[in-house]
Amino acid sequence: MRKAEIILAILCLTGFILNLTGIPGGNILTILSFTFLSMFYFYLGYVVLNNIPLRDMFKKQSYADISGLRIAGSVVAGFILSLALIGIEFKLMMWPGGSGVLFSCITGFVLLGLISLIKYLKDYNVFYRNLLIRVVVIGAFILLFVVNPKVVMDIKYRNNPELLEAIKASDADPDNEKLQQKVNEEFEKMERQETGR
Repeated sequence: MRKAEIILAILCLTGFILNLTGIPGGNILTILSFTFLSMFYFYLGYVVLNNIPLRDMFKKQSYADISGLRIAGSVVAGFILSLALIGIEFKLMMWPGGSGVLFSCITGFVLLGLISLIKYLKDYNVFYRNLLIRVVVIGAFILLFVVNPKVVMDIKYRNNPELLEAIKASDADPDNEKLQQKVNEEFEKMERQETGR
């Protein structure tokens, strides 16, 4: 189970880098890897976070040493991690709603981080250490997007200042159809340059 999580995390990081550099396939890899890792945490978060092997997921003795409160907490933690990954995916793809999703999970992340840190410092439990690592890594991306929401756009279109300026102008006045048309024209111009047509 841990191997699957690590592979998906590496694919997410690779998709993130490819997406920002504009290398073909970056968007598809970003969408697939972030979506699958998000589903992984959403549906199997309590199993992954409690370090239960997938083959033992339905065996009662796998949960014998785990309190009901910790299982409930790991279900909530899986949901928060999943929601954060969807928000990051939306921000990377510059889809609407990404900022709202990230802002909605900030409180959950802060609480999750504080509880994990306090519990880990209290008895050095591996469960809380691993949860804290996940919270810090994913939280760093959330912080990046919350502090500088245009960072993806600035990096992704750094070689195309006309498009970047058109997007920023359109974002400032979203009801202006002329500005939206200008963005579409700049995207088409960029695509023609990339494909050589």
